[in-house]
Amino acid sequence: MVLWPGDANNDGTVIYTGSNNDRDLILTAIGGTTPTNTVTNTYSPLDINMDGVIRYTERTTIAISFTDHWWCGTNCYANPAIAMRALSFIVFLLGVPVLGQFAGDLDQSFNSTDLGFDDPSTGANGEIRRVVSLDDGTLLIGGVFTTYNGVARIGMARVHQDGSLDPSFMAPAMTVLDMLRTADGRIIVAGSTIVAGTAYQLFRLLPDGSLDPSFPLINGTSLQPLGPVQDNVVQSVSISPDQFLYFSHTALVSTGGGSVRLTRIRRVDLSGVLDASYLTLSVSDSYGMGGVTGLVHQADGKLLVHGKFYSPTNRCMRMNADFSVDYTISGVSSNFVIQDMVVQPDGKDRSMATAGSLRLHYH
Repeated sequence: MVLWPGDANNDGTVIYTGSNNDRDLILTAIGGTTPTNTVTNTYSPLDINMDGVIRYTERTTIAISFTDHWWCGTNCYANPAIAMRALSFIVFLLGVPVLGQFAGDLDQSFNSTDLGFDDPSTGANGEIRRVVSLDDGTLLIGGVFTTYNGVARIGMARVHQDGSLDPSFMAPAMTVLDMLRTADGRIIVAGSTIVAGTAYQLFRLLPDGSLDPSFPLINGTSLQPLGPVQDNVVQSVSISPDQFLYFSHTALVSTGGGSVRLTRIRRVDLSGVLDASYLTLSVSDSYGMGGVTGLVHQADGKLLVHGKFYSPTNRCMRMNADFSVDYTISGVSSNFVIQDMVVQPDGKDRSMATAGSLRLHYH
């Protein structure tokens, strides 16, 4: 007879429910009510992984944001105050059962005073576009809002594990369309912030929220070599395995007979030096805001691009490191915008799980 992992009563079987099950012994040992309780520094057959702790489960959580979005055109991105009717709030989903709740339920203890869309004075009073988890367990939220829990925070705030505002974090006023955390704890932001009267669409923050002086503020006007531009938007960012920052840039470019909207994929190194290469996409969104909704790097350095564009491929494409198009992915025959994407390993094949009604497979 051996003690198999999970065989708490040492009868040679592992049973979760019913008579002589292994679950009830462990629950009784930890108190019988809260599954995340533990008993430490003990020698017991109930310590099934032999680490000196009797435990039933551990609590994990997933942060998500919901938005009641009132569309307000390009002004949402130029003026965060106009977007105050786009109310967002963050919730936590429980990764494992806790007392009186089940996995996938809302964690009611997270920012428990937030009444959701009914009360804009609690939580964020505007749209939350991105949530980034930090090493100390706090969350960095970015979007188009002006307050969090009634305290002025324009576009970015840091919140504690219980959802309350971290008052020690103060970032400059901004609009956040996308952001990511680098390995050294700095934050790269795509959106907009105004410095000395000039709007910049790509910038980097130090861990305390201040602008990083070692990274140049990038204004979209300097990114298009085709003449005067307006409605500059840097919307999506991703860092490649070889440490280049890729981003999407959309602008309305003036021509002799009017104007044309262009969306391009560009890159800089992590010191902010711009690569002259770019790839142009044809966008079907008249505002240009839905041109590229996200960039996802594969482990081999190829870049997956998704959004609402129709050329060089439709709605999604894969780009090589030399900015050429990998036509082994042919796009999708759909008019839906792909809002988000994650690459999942599926044996010898790979697939992209997308936010929406599409799932794409490729080799």
